[in-house]
Amino acid sequence: MMRRAILALFLALLALCGQAGASCPHRYDRHFARYGRLFFPFYPWQWFKAQGCAESGLRPGAVSPVGAVGVMQLMPFTAQEMGCGSLLDPEMNILCGIRYDHWLWRNFWRKRPYPEDLCLTFASYNAGPGRVRRVFSGSCRATLPRLPRETQRYVRRIEAFFVEEMLP
Repeated sequence: MMRRAILALFLALLALCGQAGASCPHRYDRHFARYGRLFFPFYPWQWFKAQGCAESGLRPGAVSPVGAVGVMQLMPFTAQEMGCGSLLDPEMNILCGIRYDHWLWRNFWRKRPYPEDLCLTFASYNAGPGRVRRVFSGSCRATLPRLPRETQRYVRRIEAFFVEEMLP
């Protein structure tokens, strides 16, 4: 019942926000499933695949203009802090990205209800946890408008990719 309600909410968001874009490939599903279940055992692992789709389109060699690397677009310093190896290895990059999500969630948002906790985690991944905490307005939906447009679009794209992934 709860799953249907959440999917209905995100279908409505998808209709408002437009399509996520091209479908995301399935080539790394086993890594997203493995590490999503490891760090977030009670949440659908498809959230983290949706994040990778929004970050890089699941391109392992992607490098952003600011130096973020790989499928999950990790900054080298962040990856080093998370104890990660090669960011160009898709499995390692996915592991490190989800590990960083877990660190953000555990340290800042775990007491928020699902899926708001993930919304705030993803916003923190993109804009930085300090920035999100400074403008936090009681809920993710109230906080997003106070963040950069890039972060707002990022969270919406993750939600749209998630819905696309969960639909039969």
